[in-house]
Amino acid sequence: MAKKRRIIEWLGGIIPMPAYVTGEGEPYRPETLLWLGADGAVLGNEVARPGEVIGLASGSLQRTIESPVFGRPHTPERVRVASPDLAAALRAGHPGLEIICAPTP
Repeated sequence: MAKKRRIIEWLGGIIPMPAYVTGEGEPYRPETLLWLGADGAVLGNEVARPGEVIGLASGSLQRTIESPVFGRPHTPERVRVASPDLAAALRAGHPGLEIICAPTP
């Protein structure tokens, strides 16, 4: 019986940081874009002002593929995100990569 090959899937998600940035202008809560491996390891991240992370997502994913925080560089076969806007940005920047919009744990 042939062994079923496991697909390498990463998860991506945007979460608000717990603290506010103050000092210049209106206080704001930065957002963090996290890239997680199938085992839950954080492979990369990006922090920016609210609403700016999606514009940085494609580049952040590429940097994480090339130099993950944990493990050797590798390209996932699929990336799953819960946000339709994030999925669209990633599809535009990574047309050869399967990007799915589905619930993330």
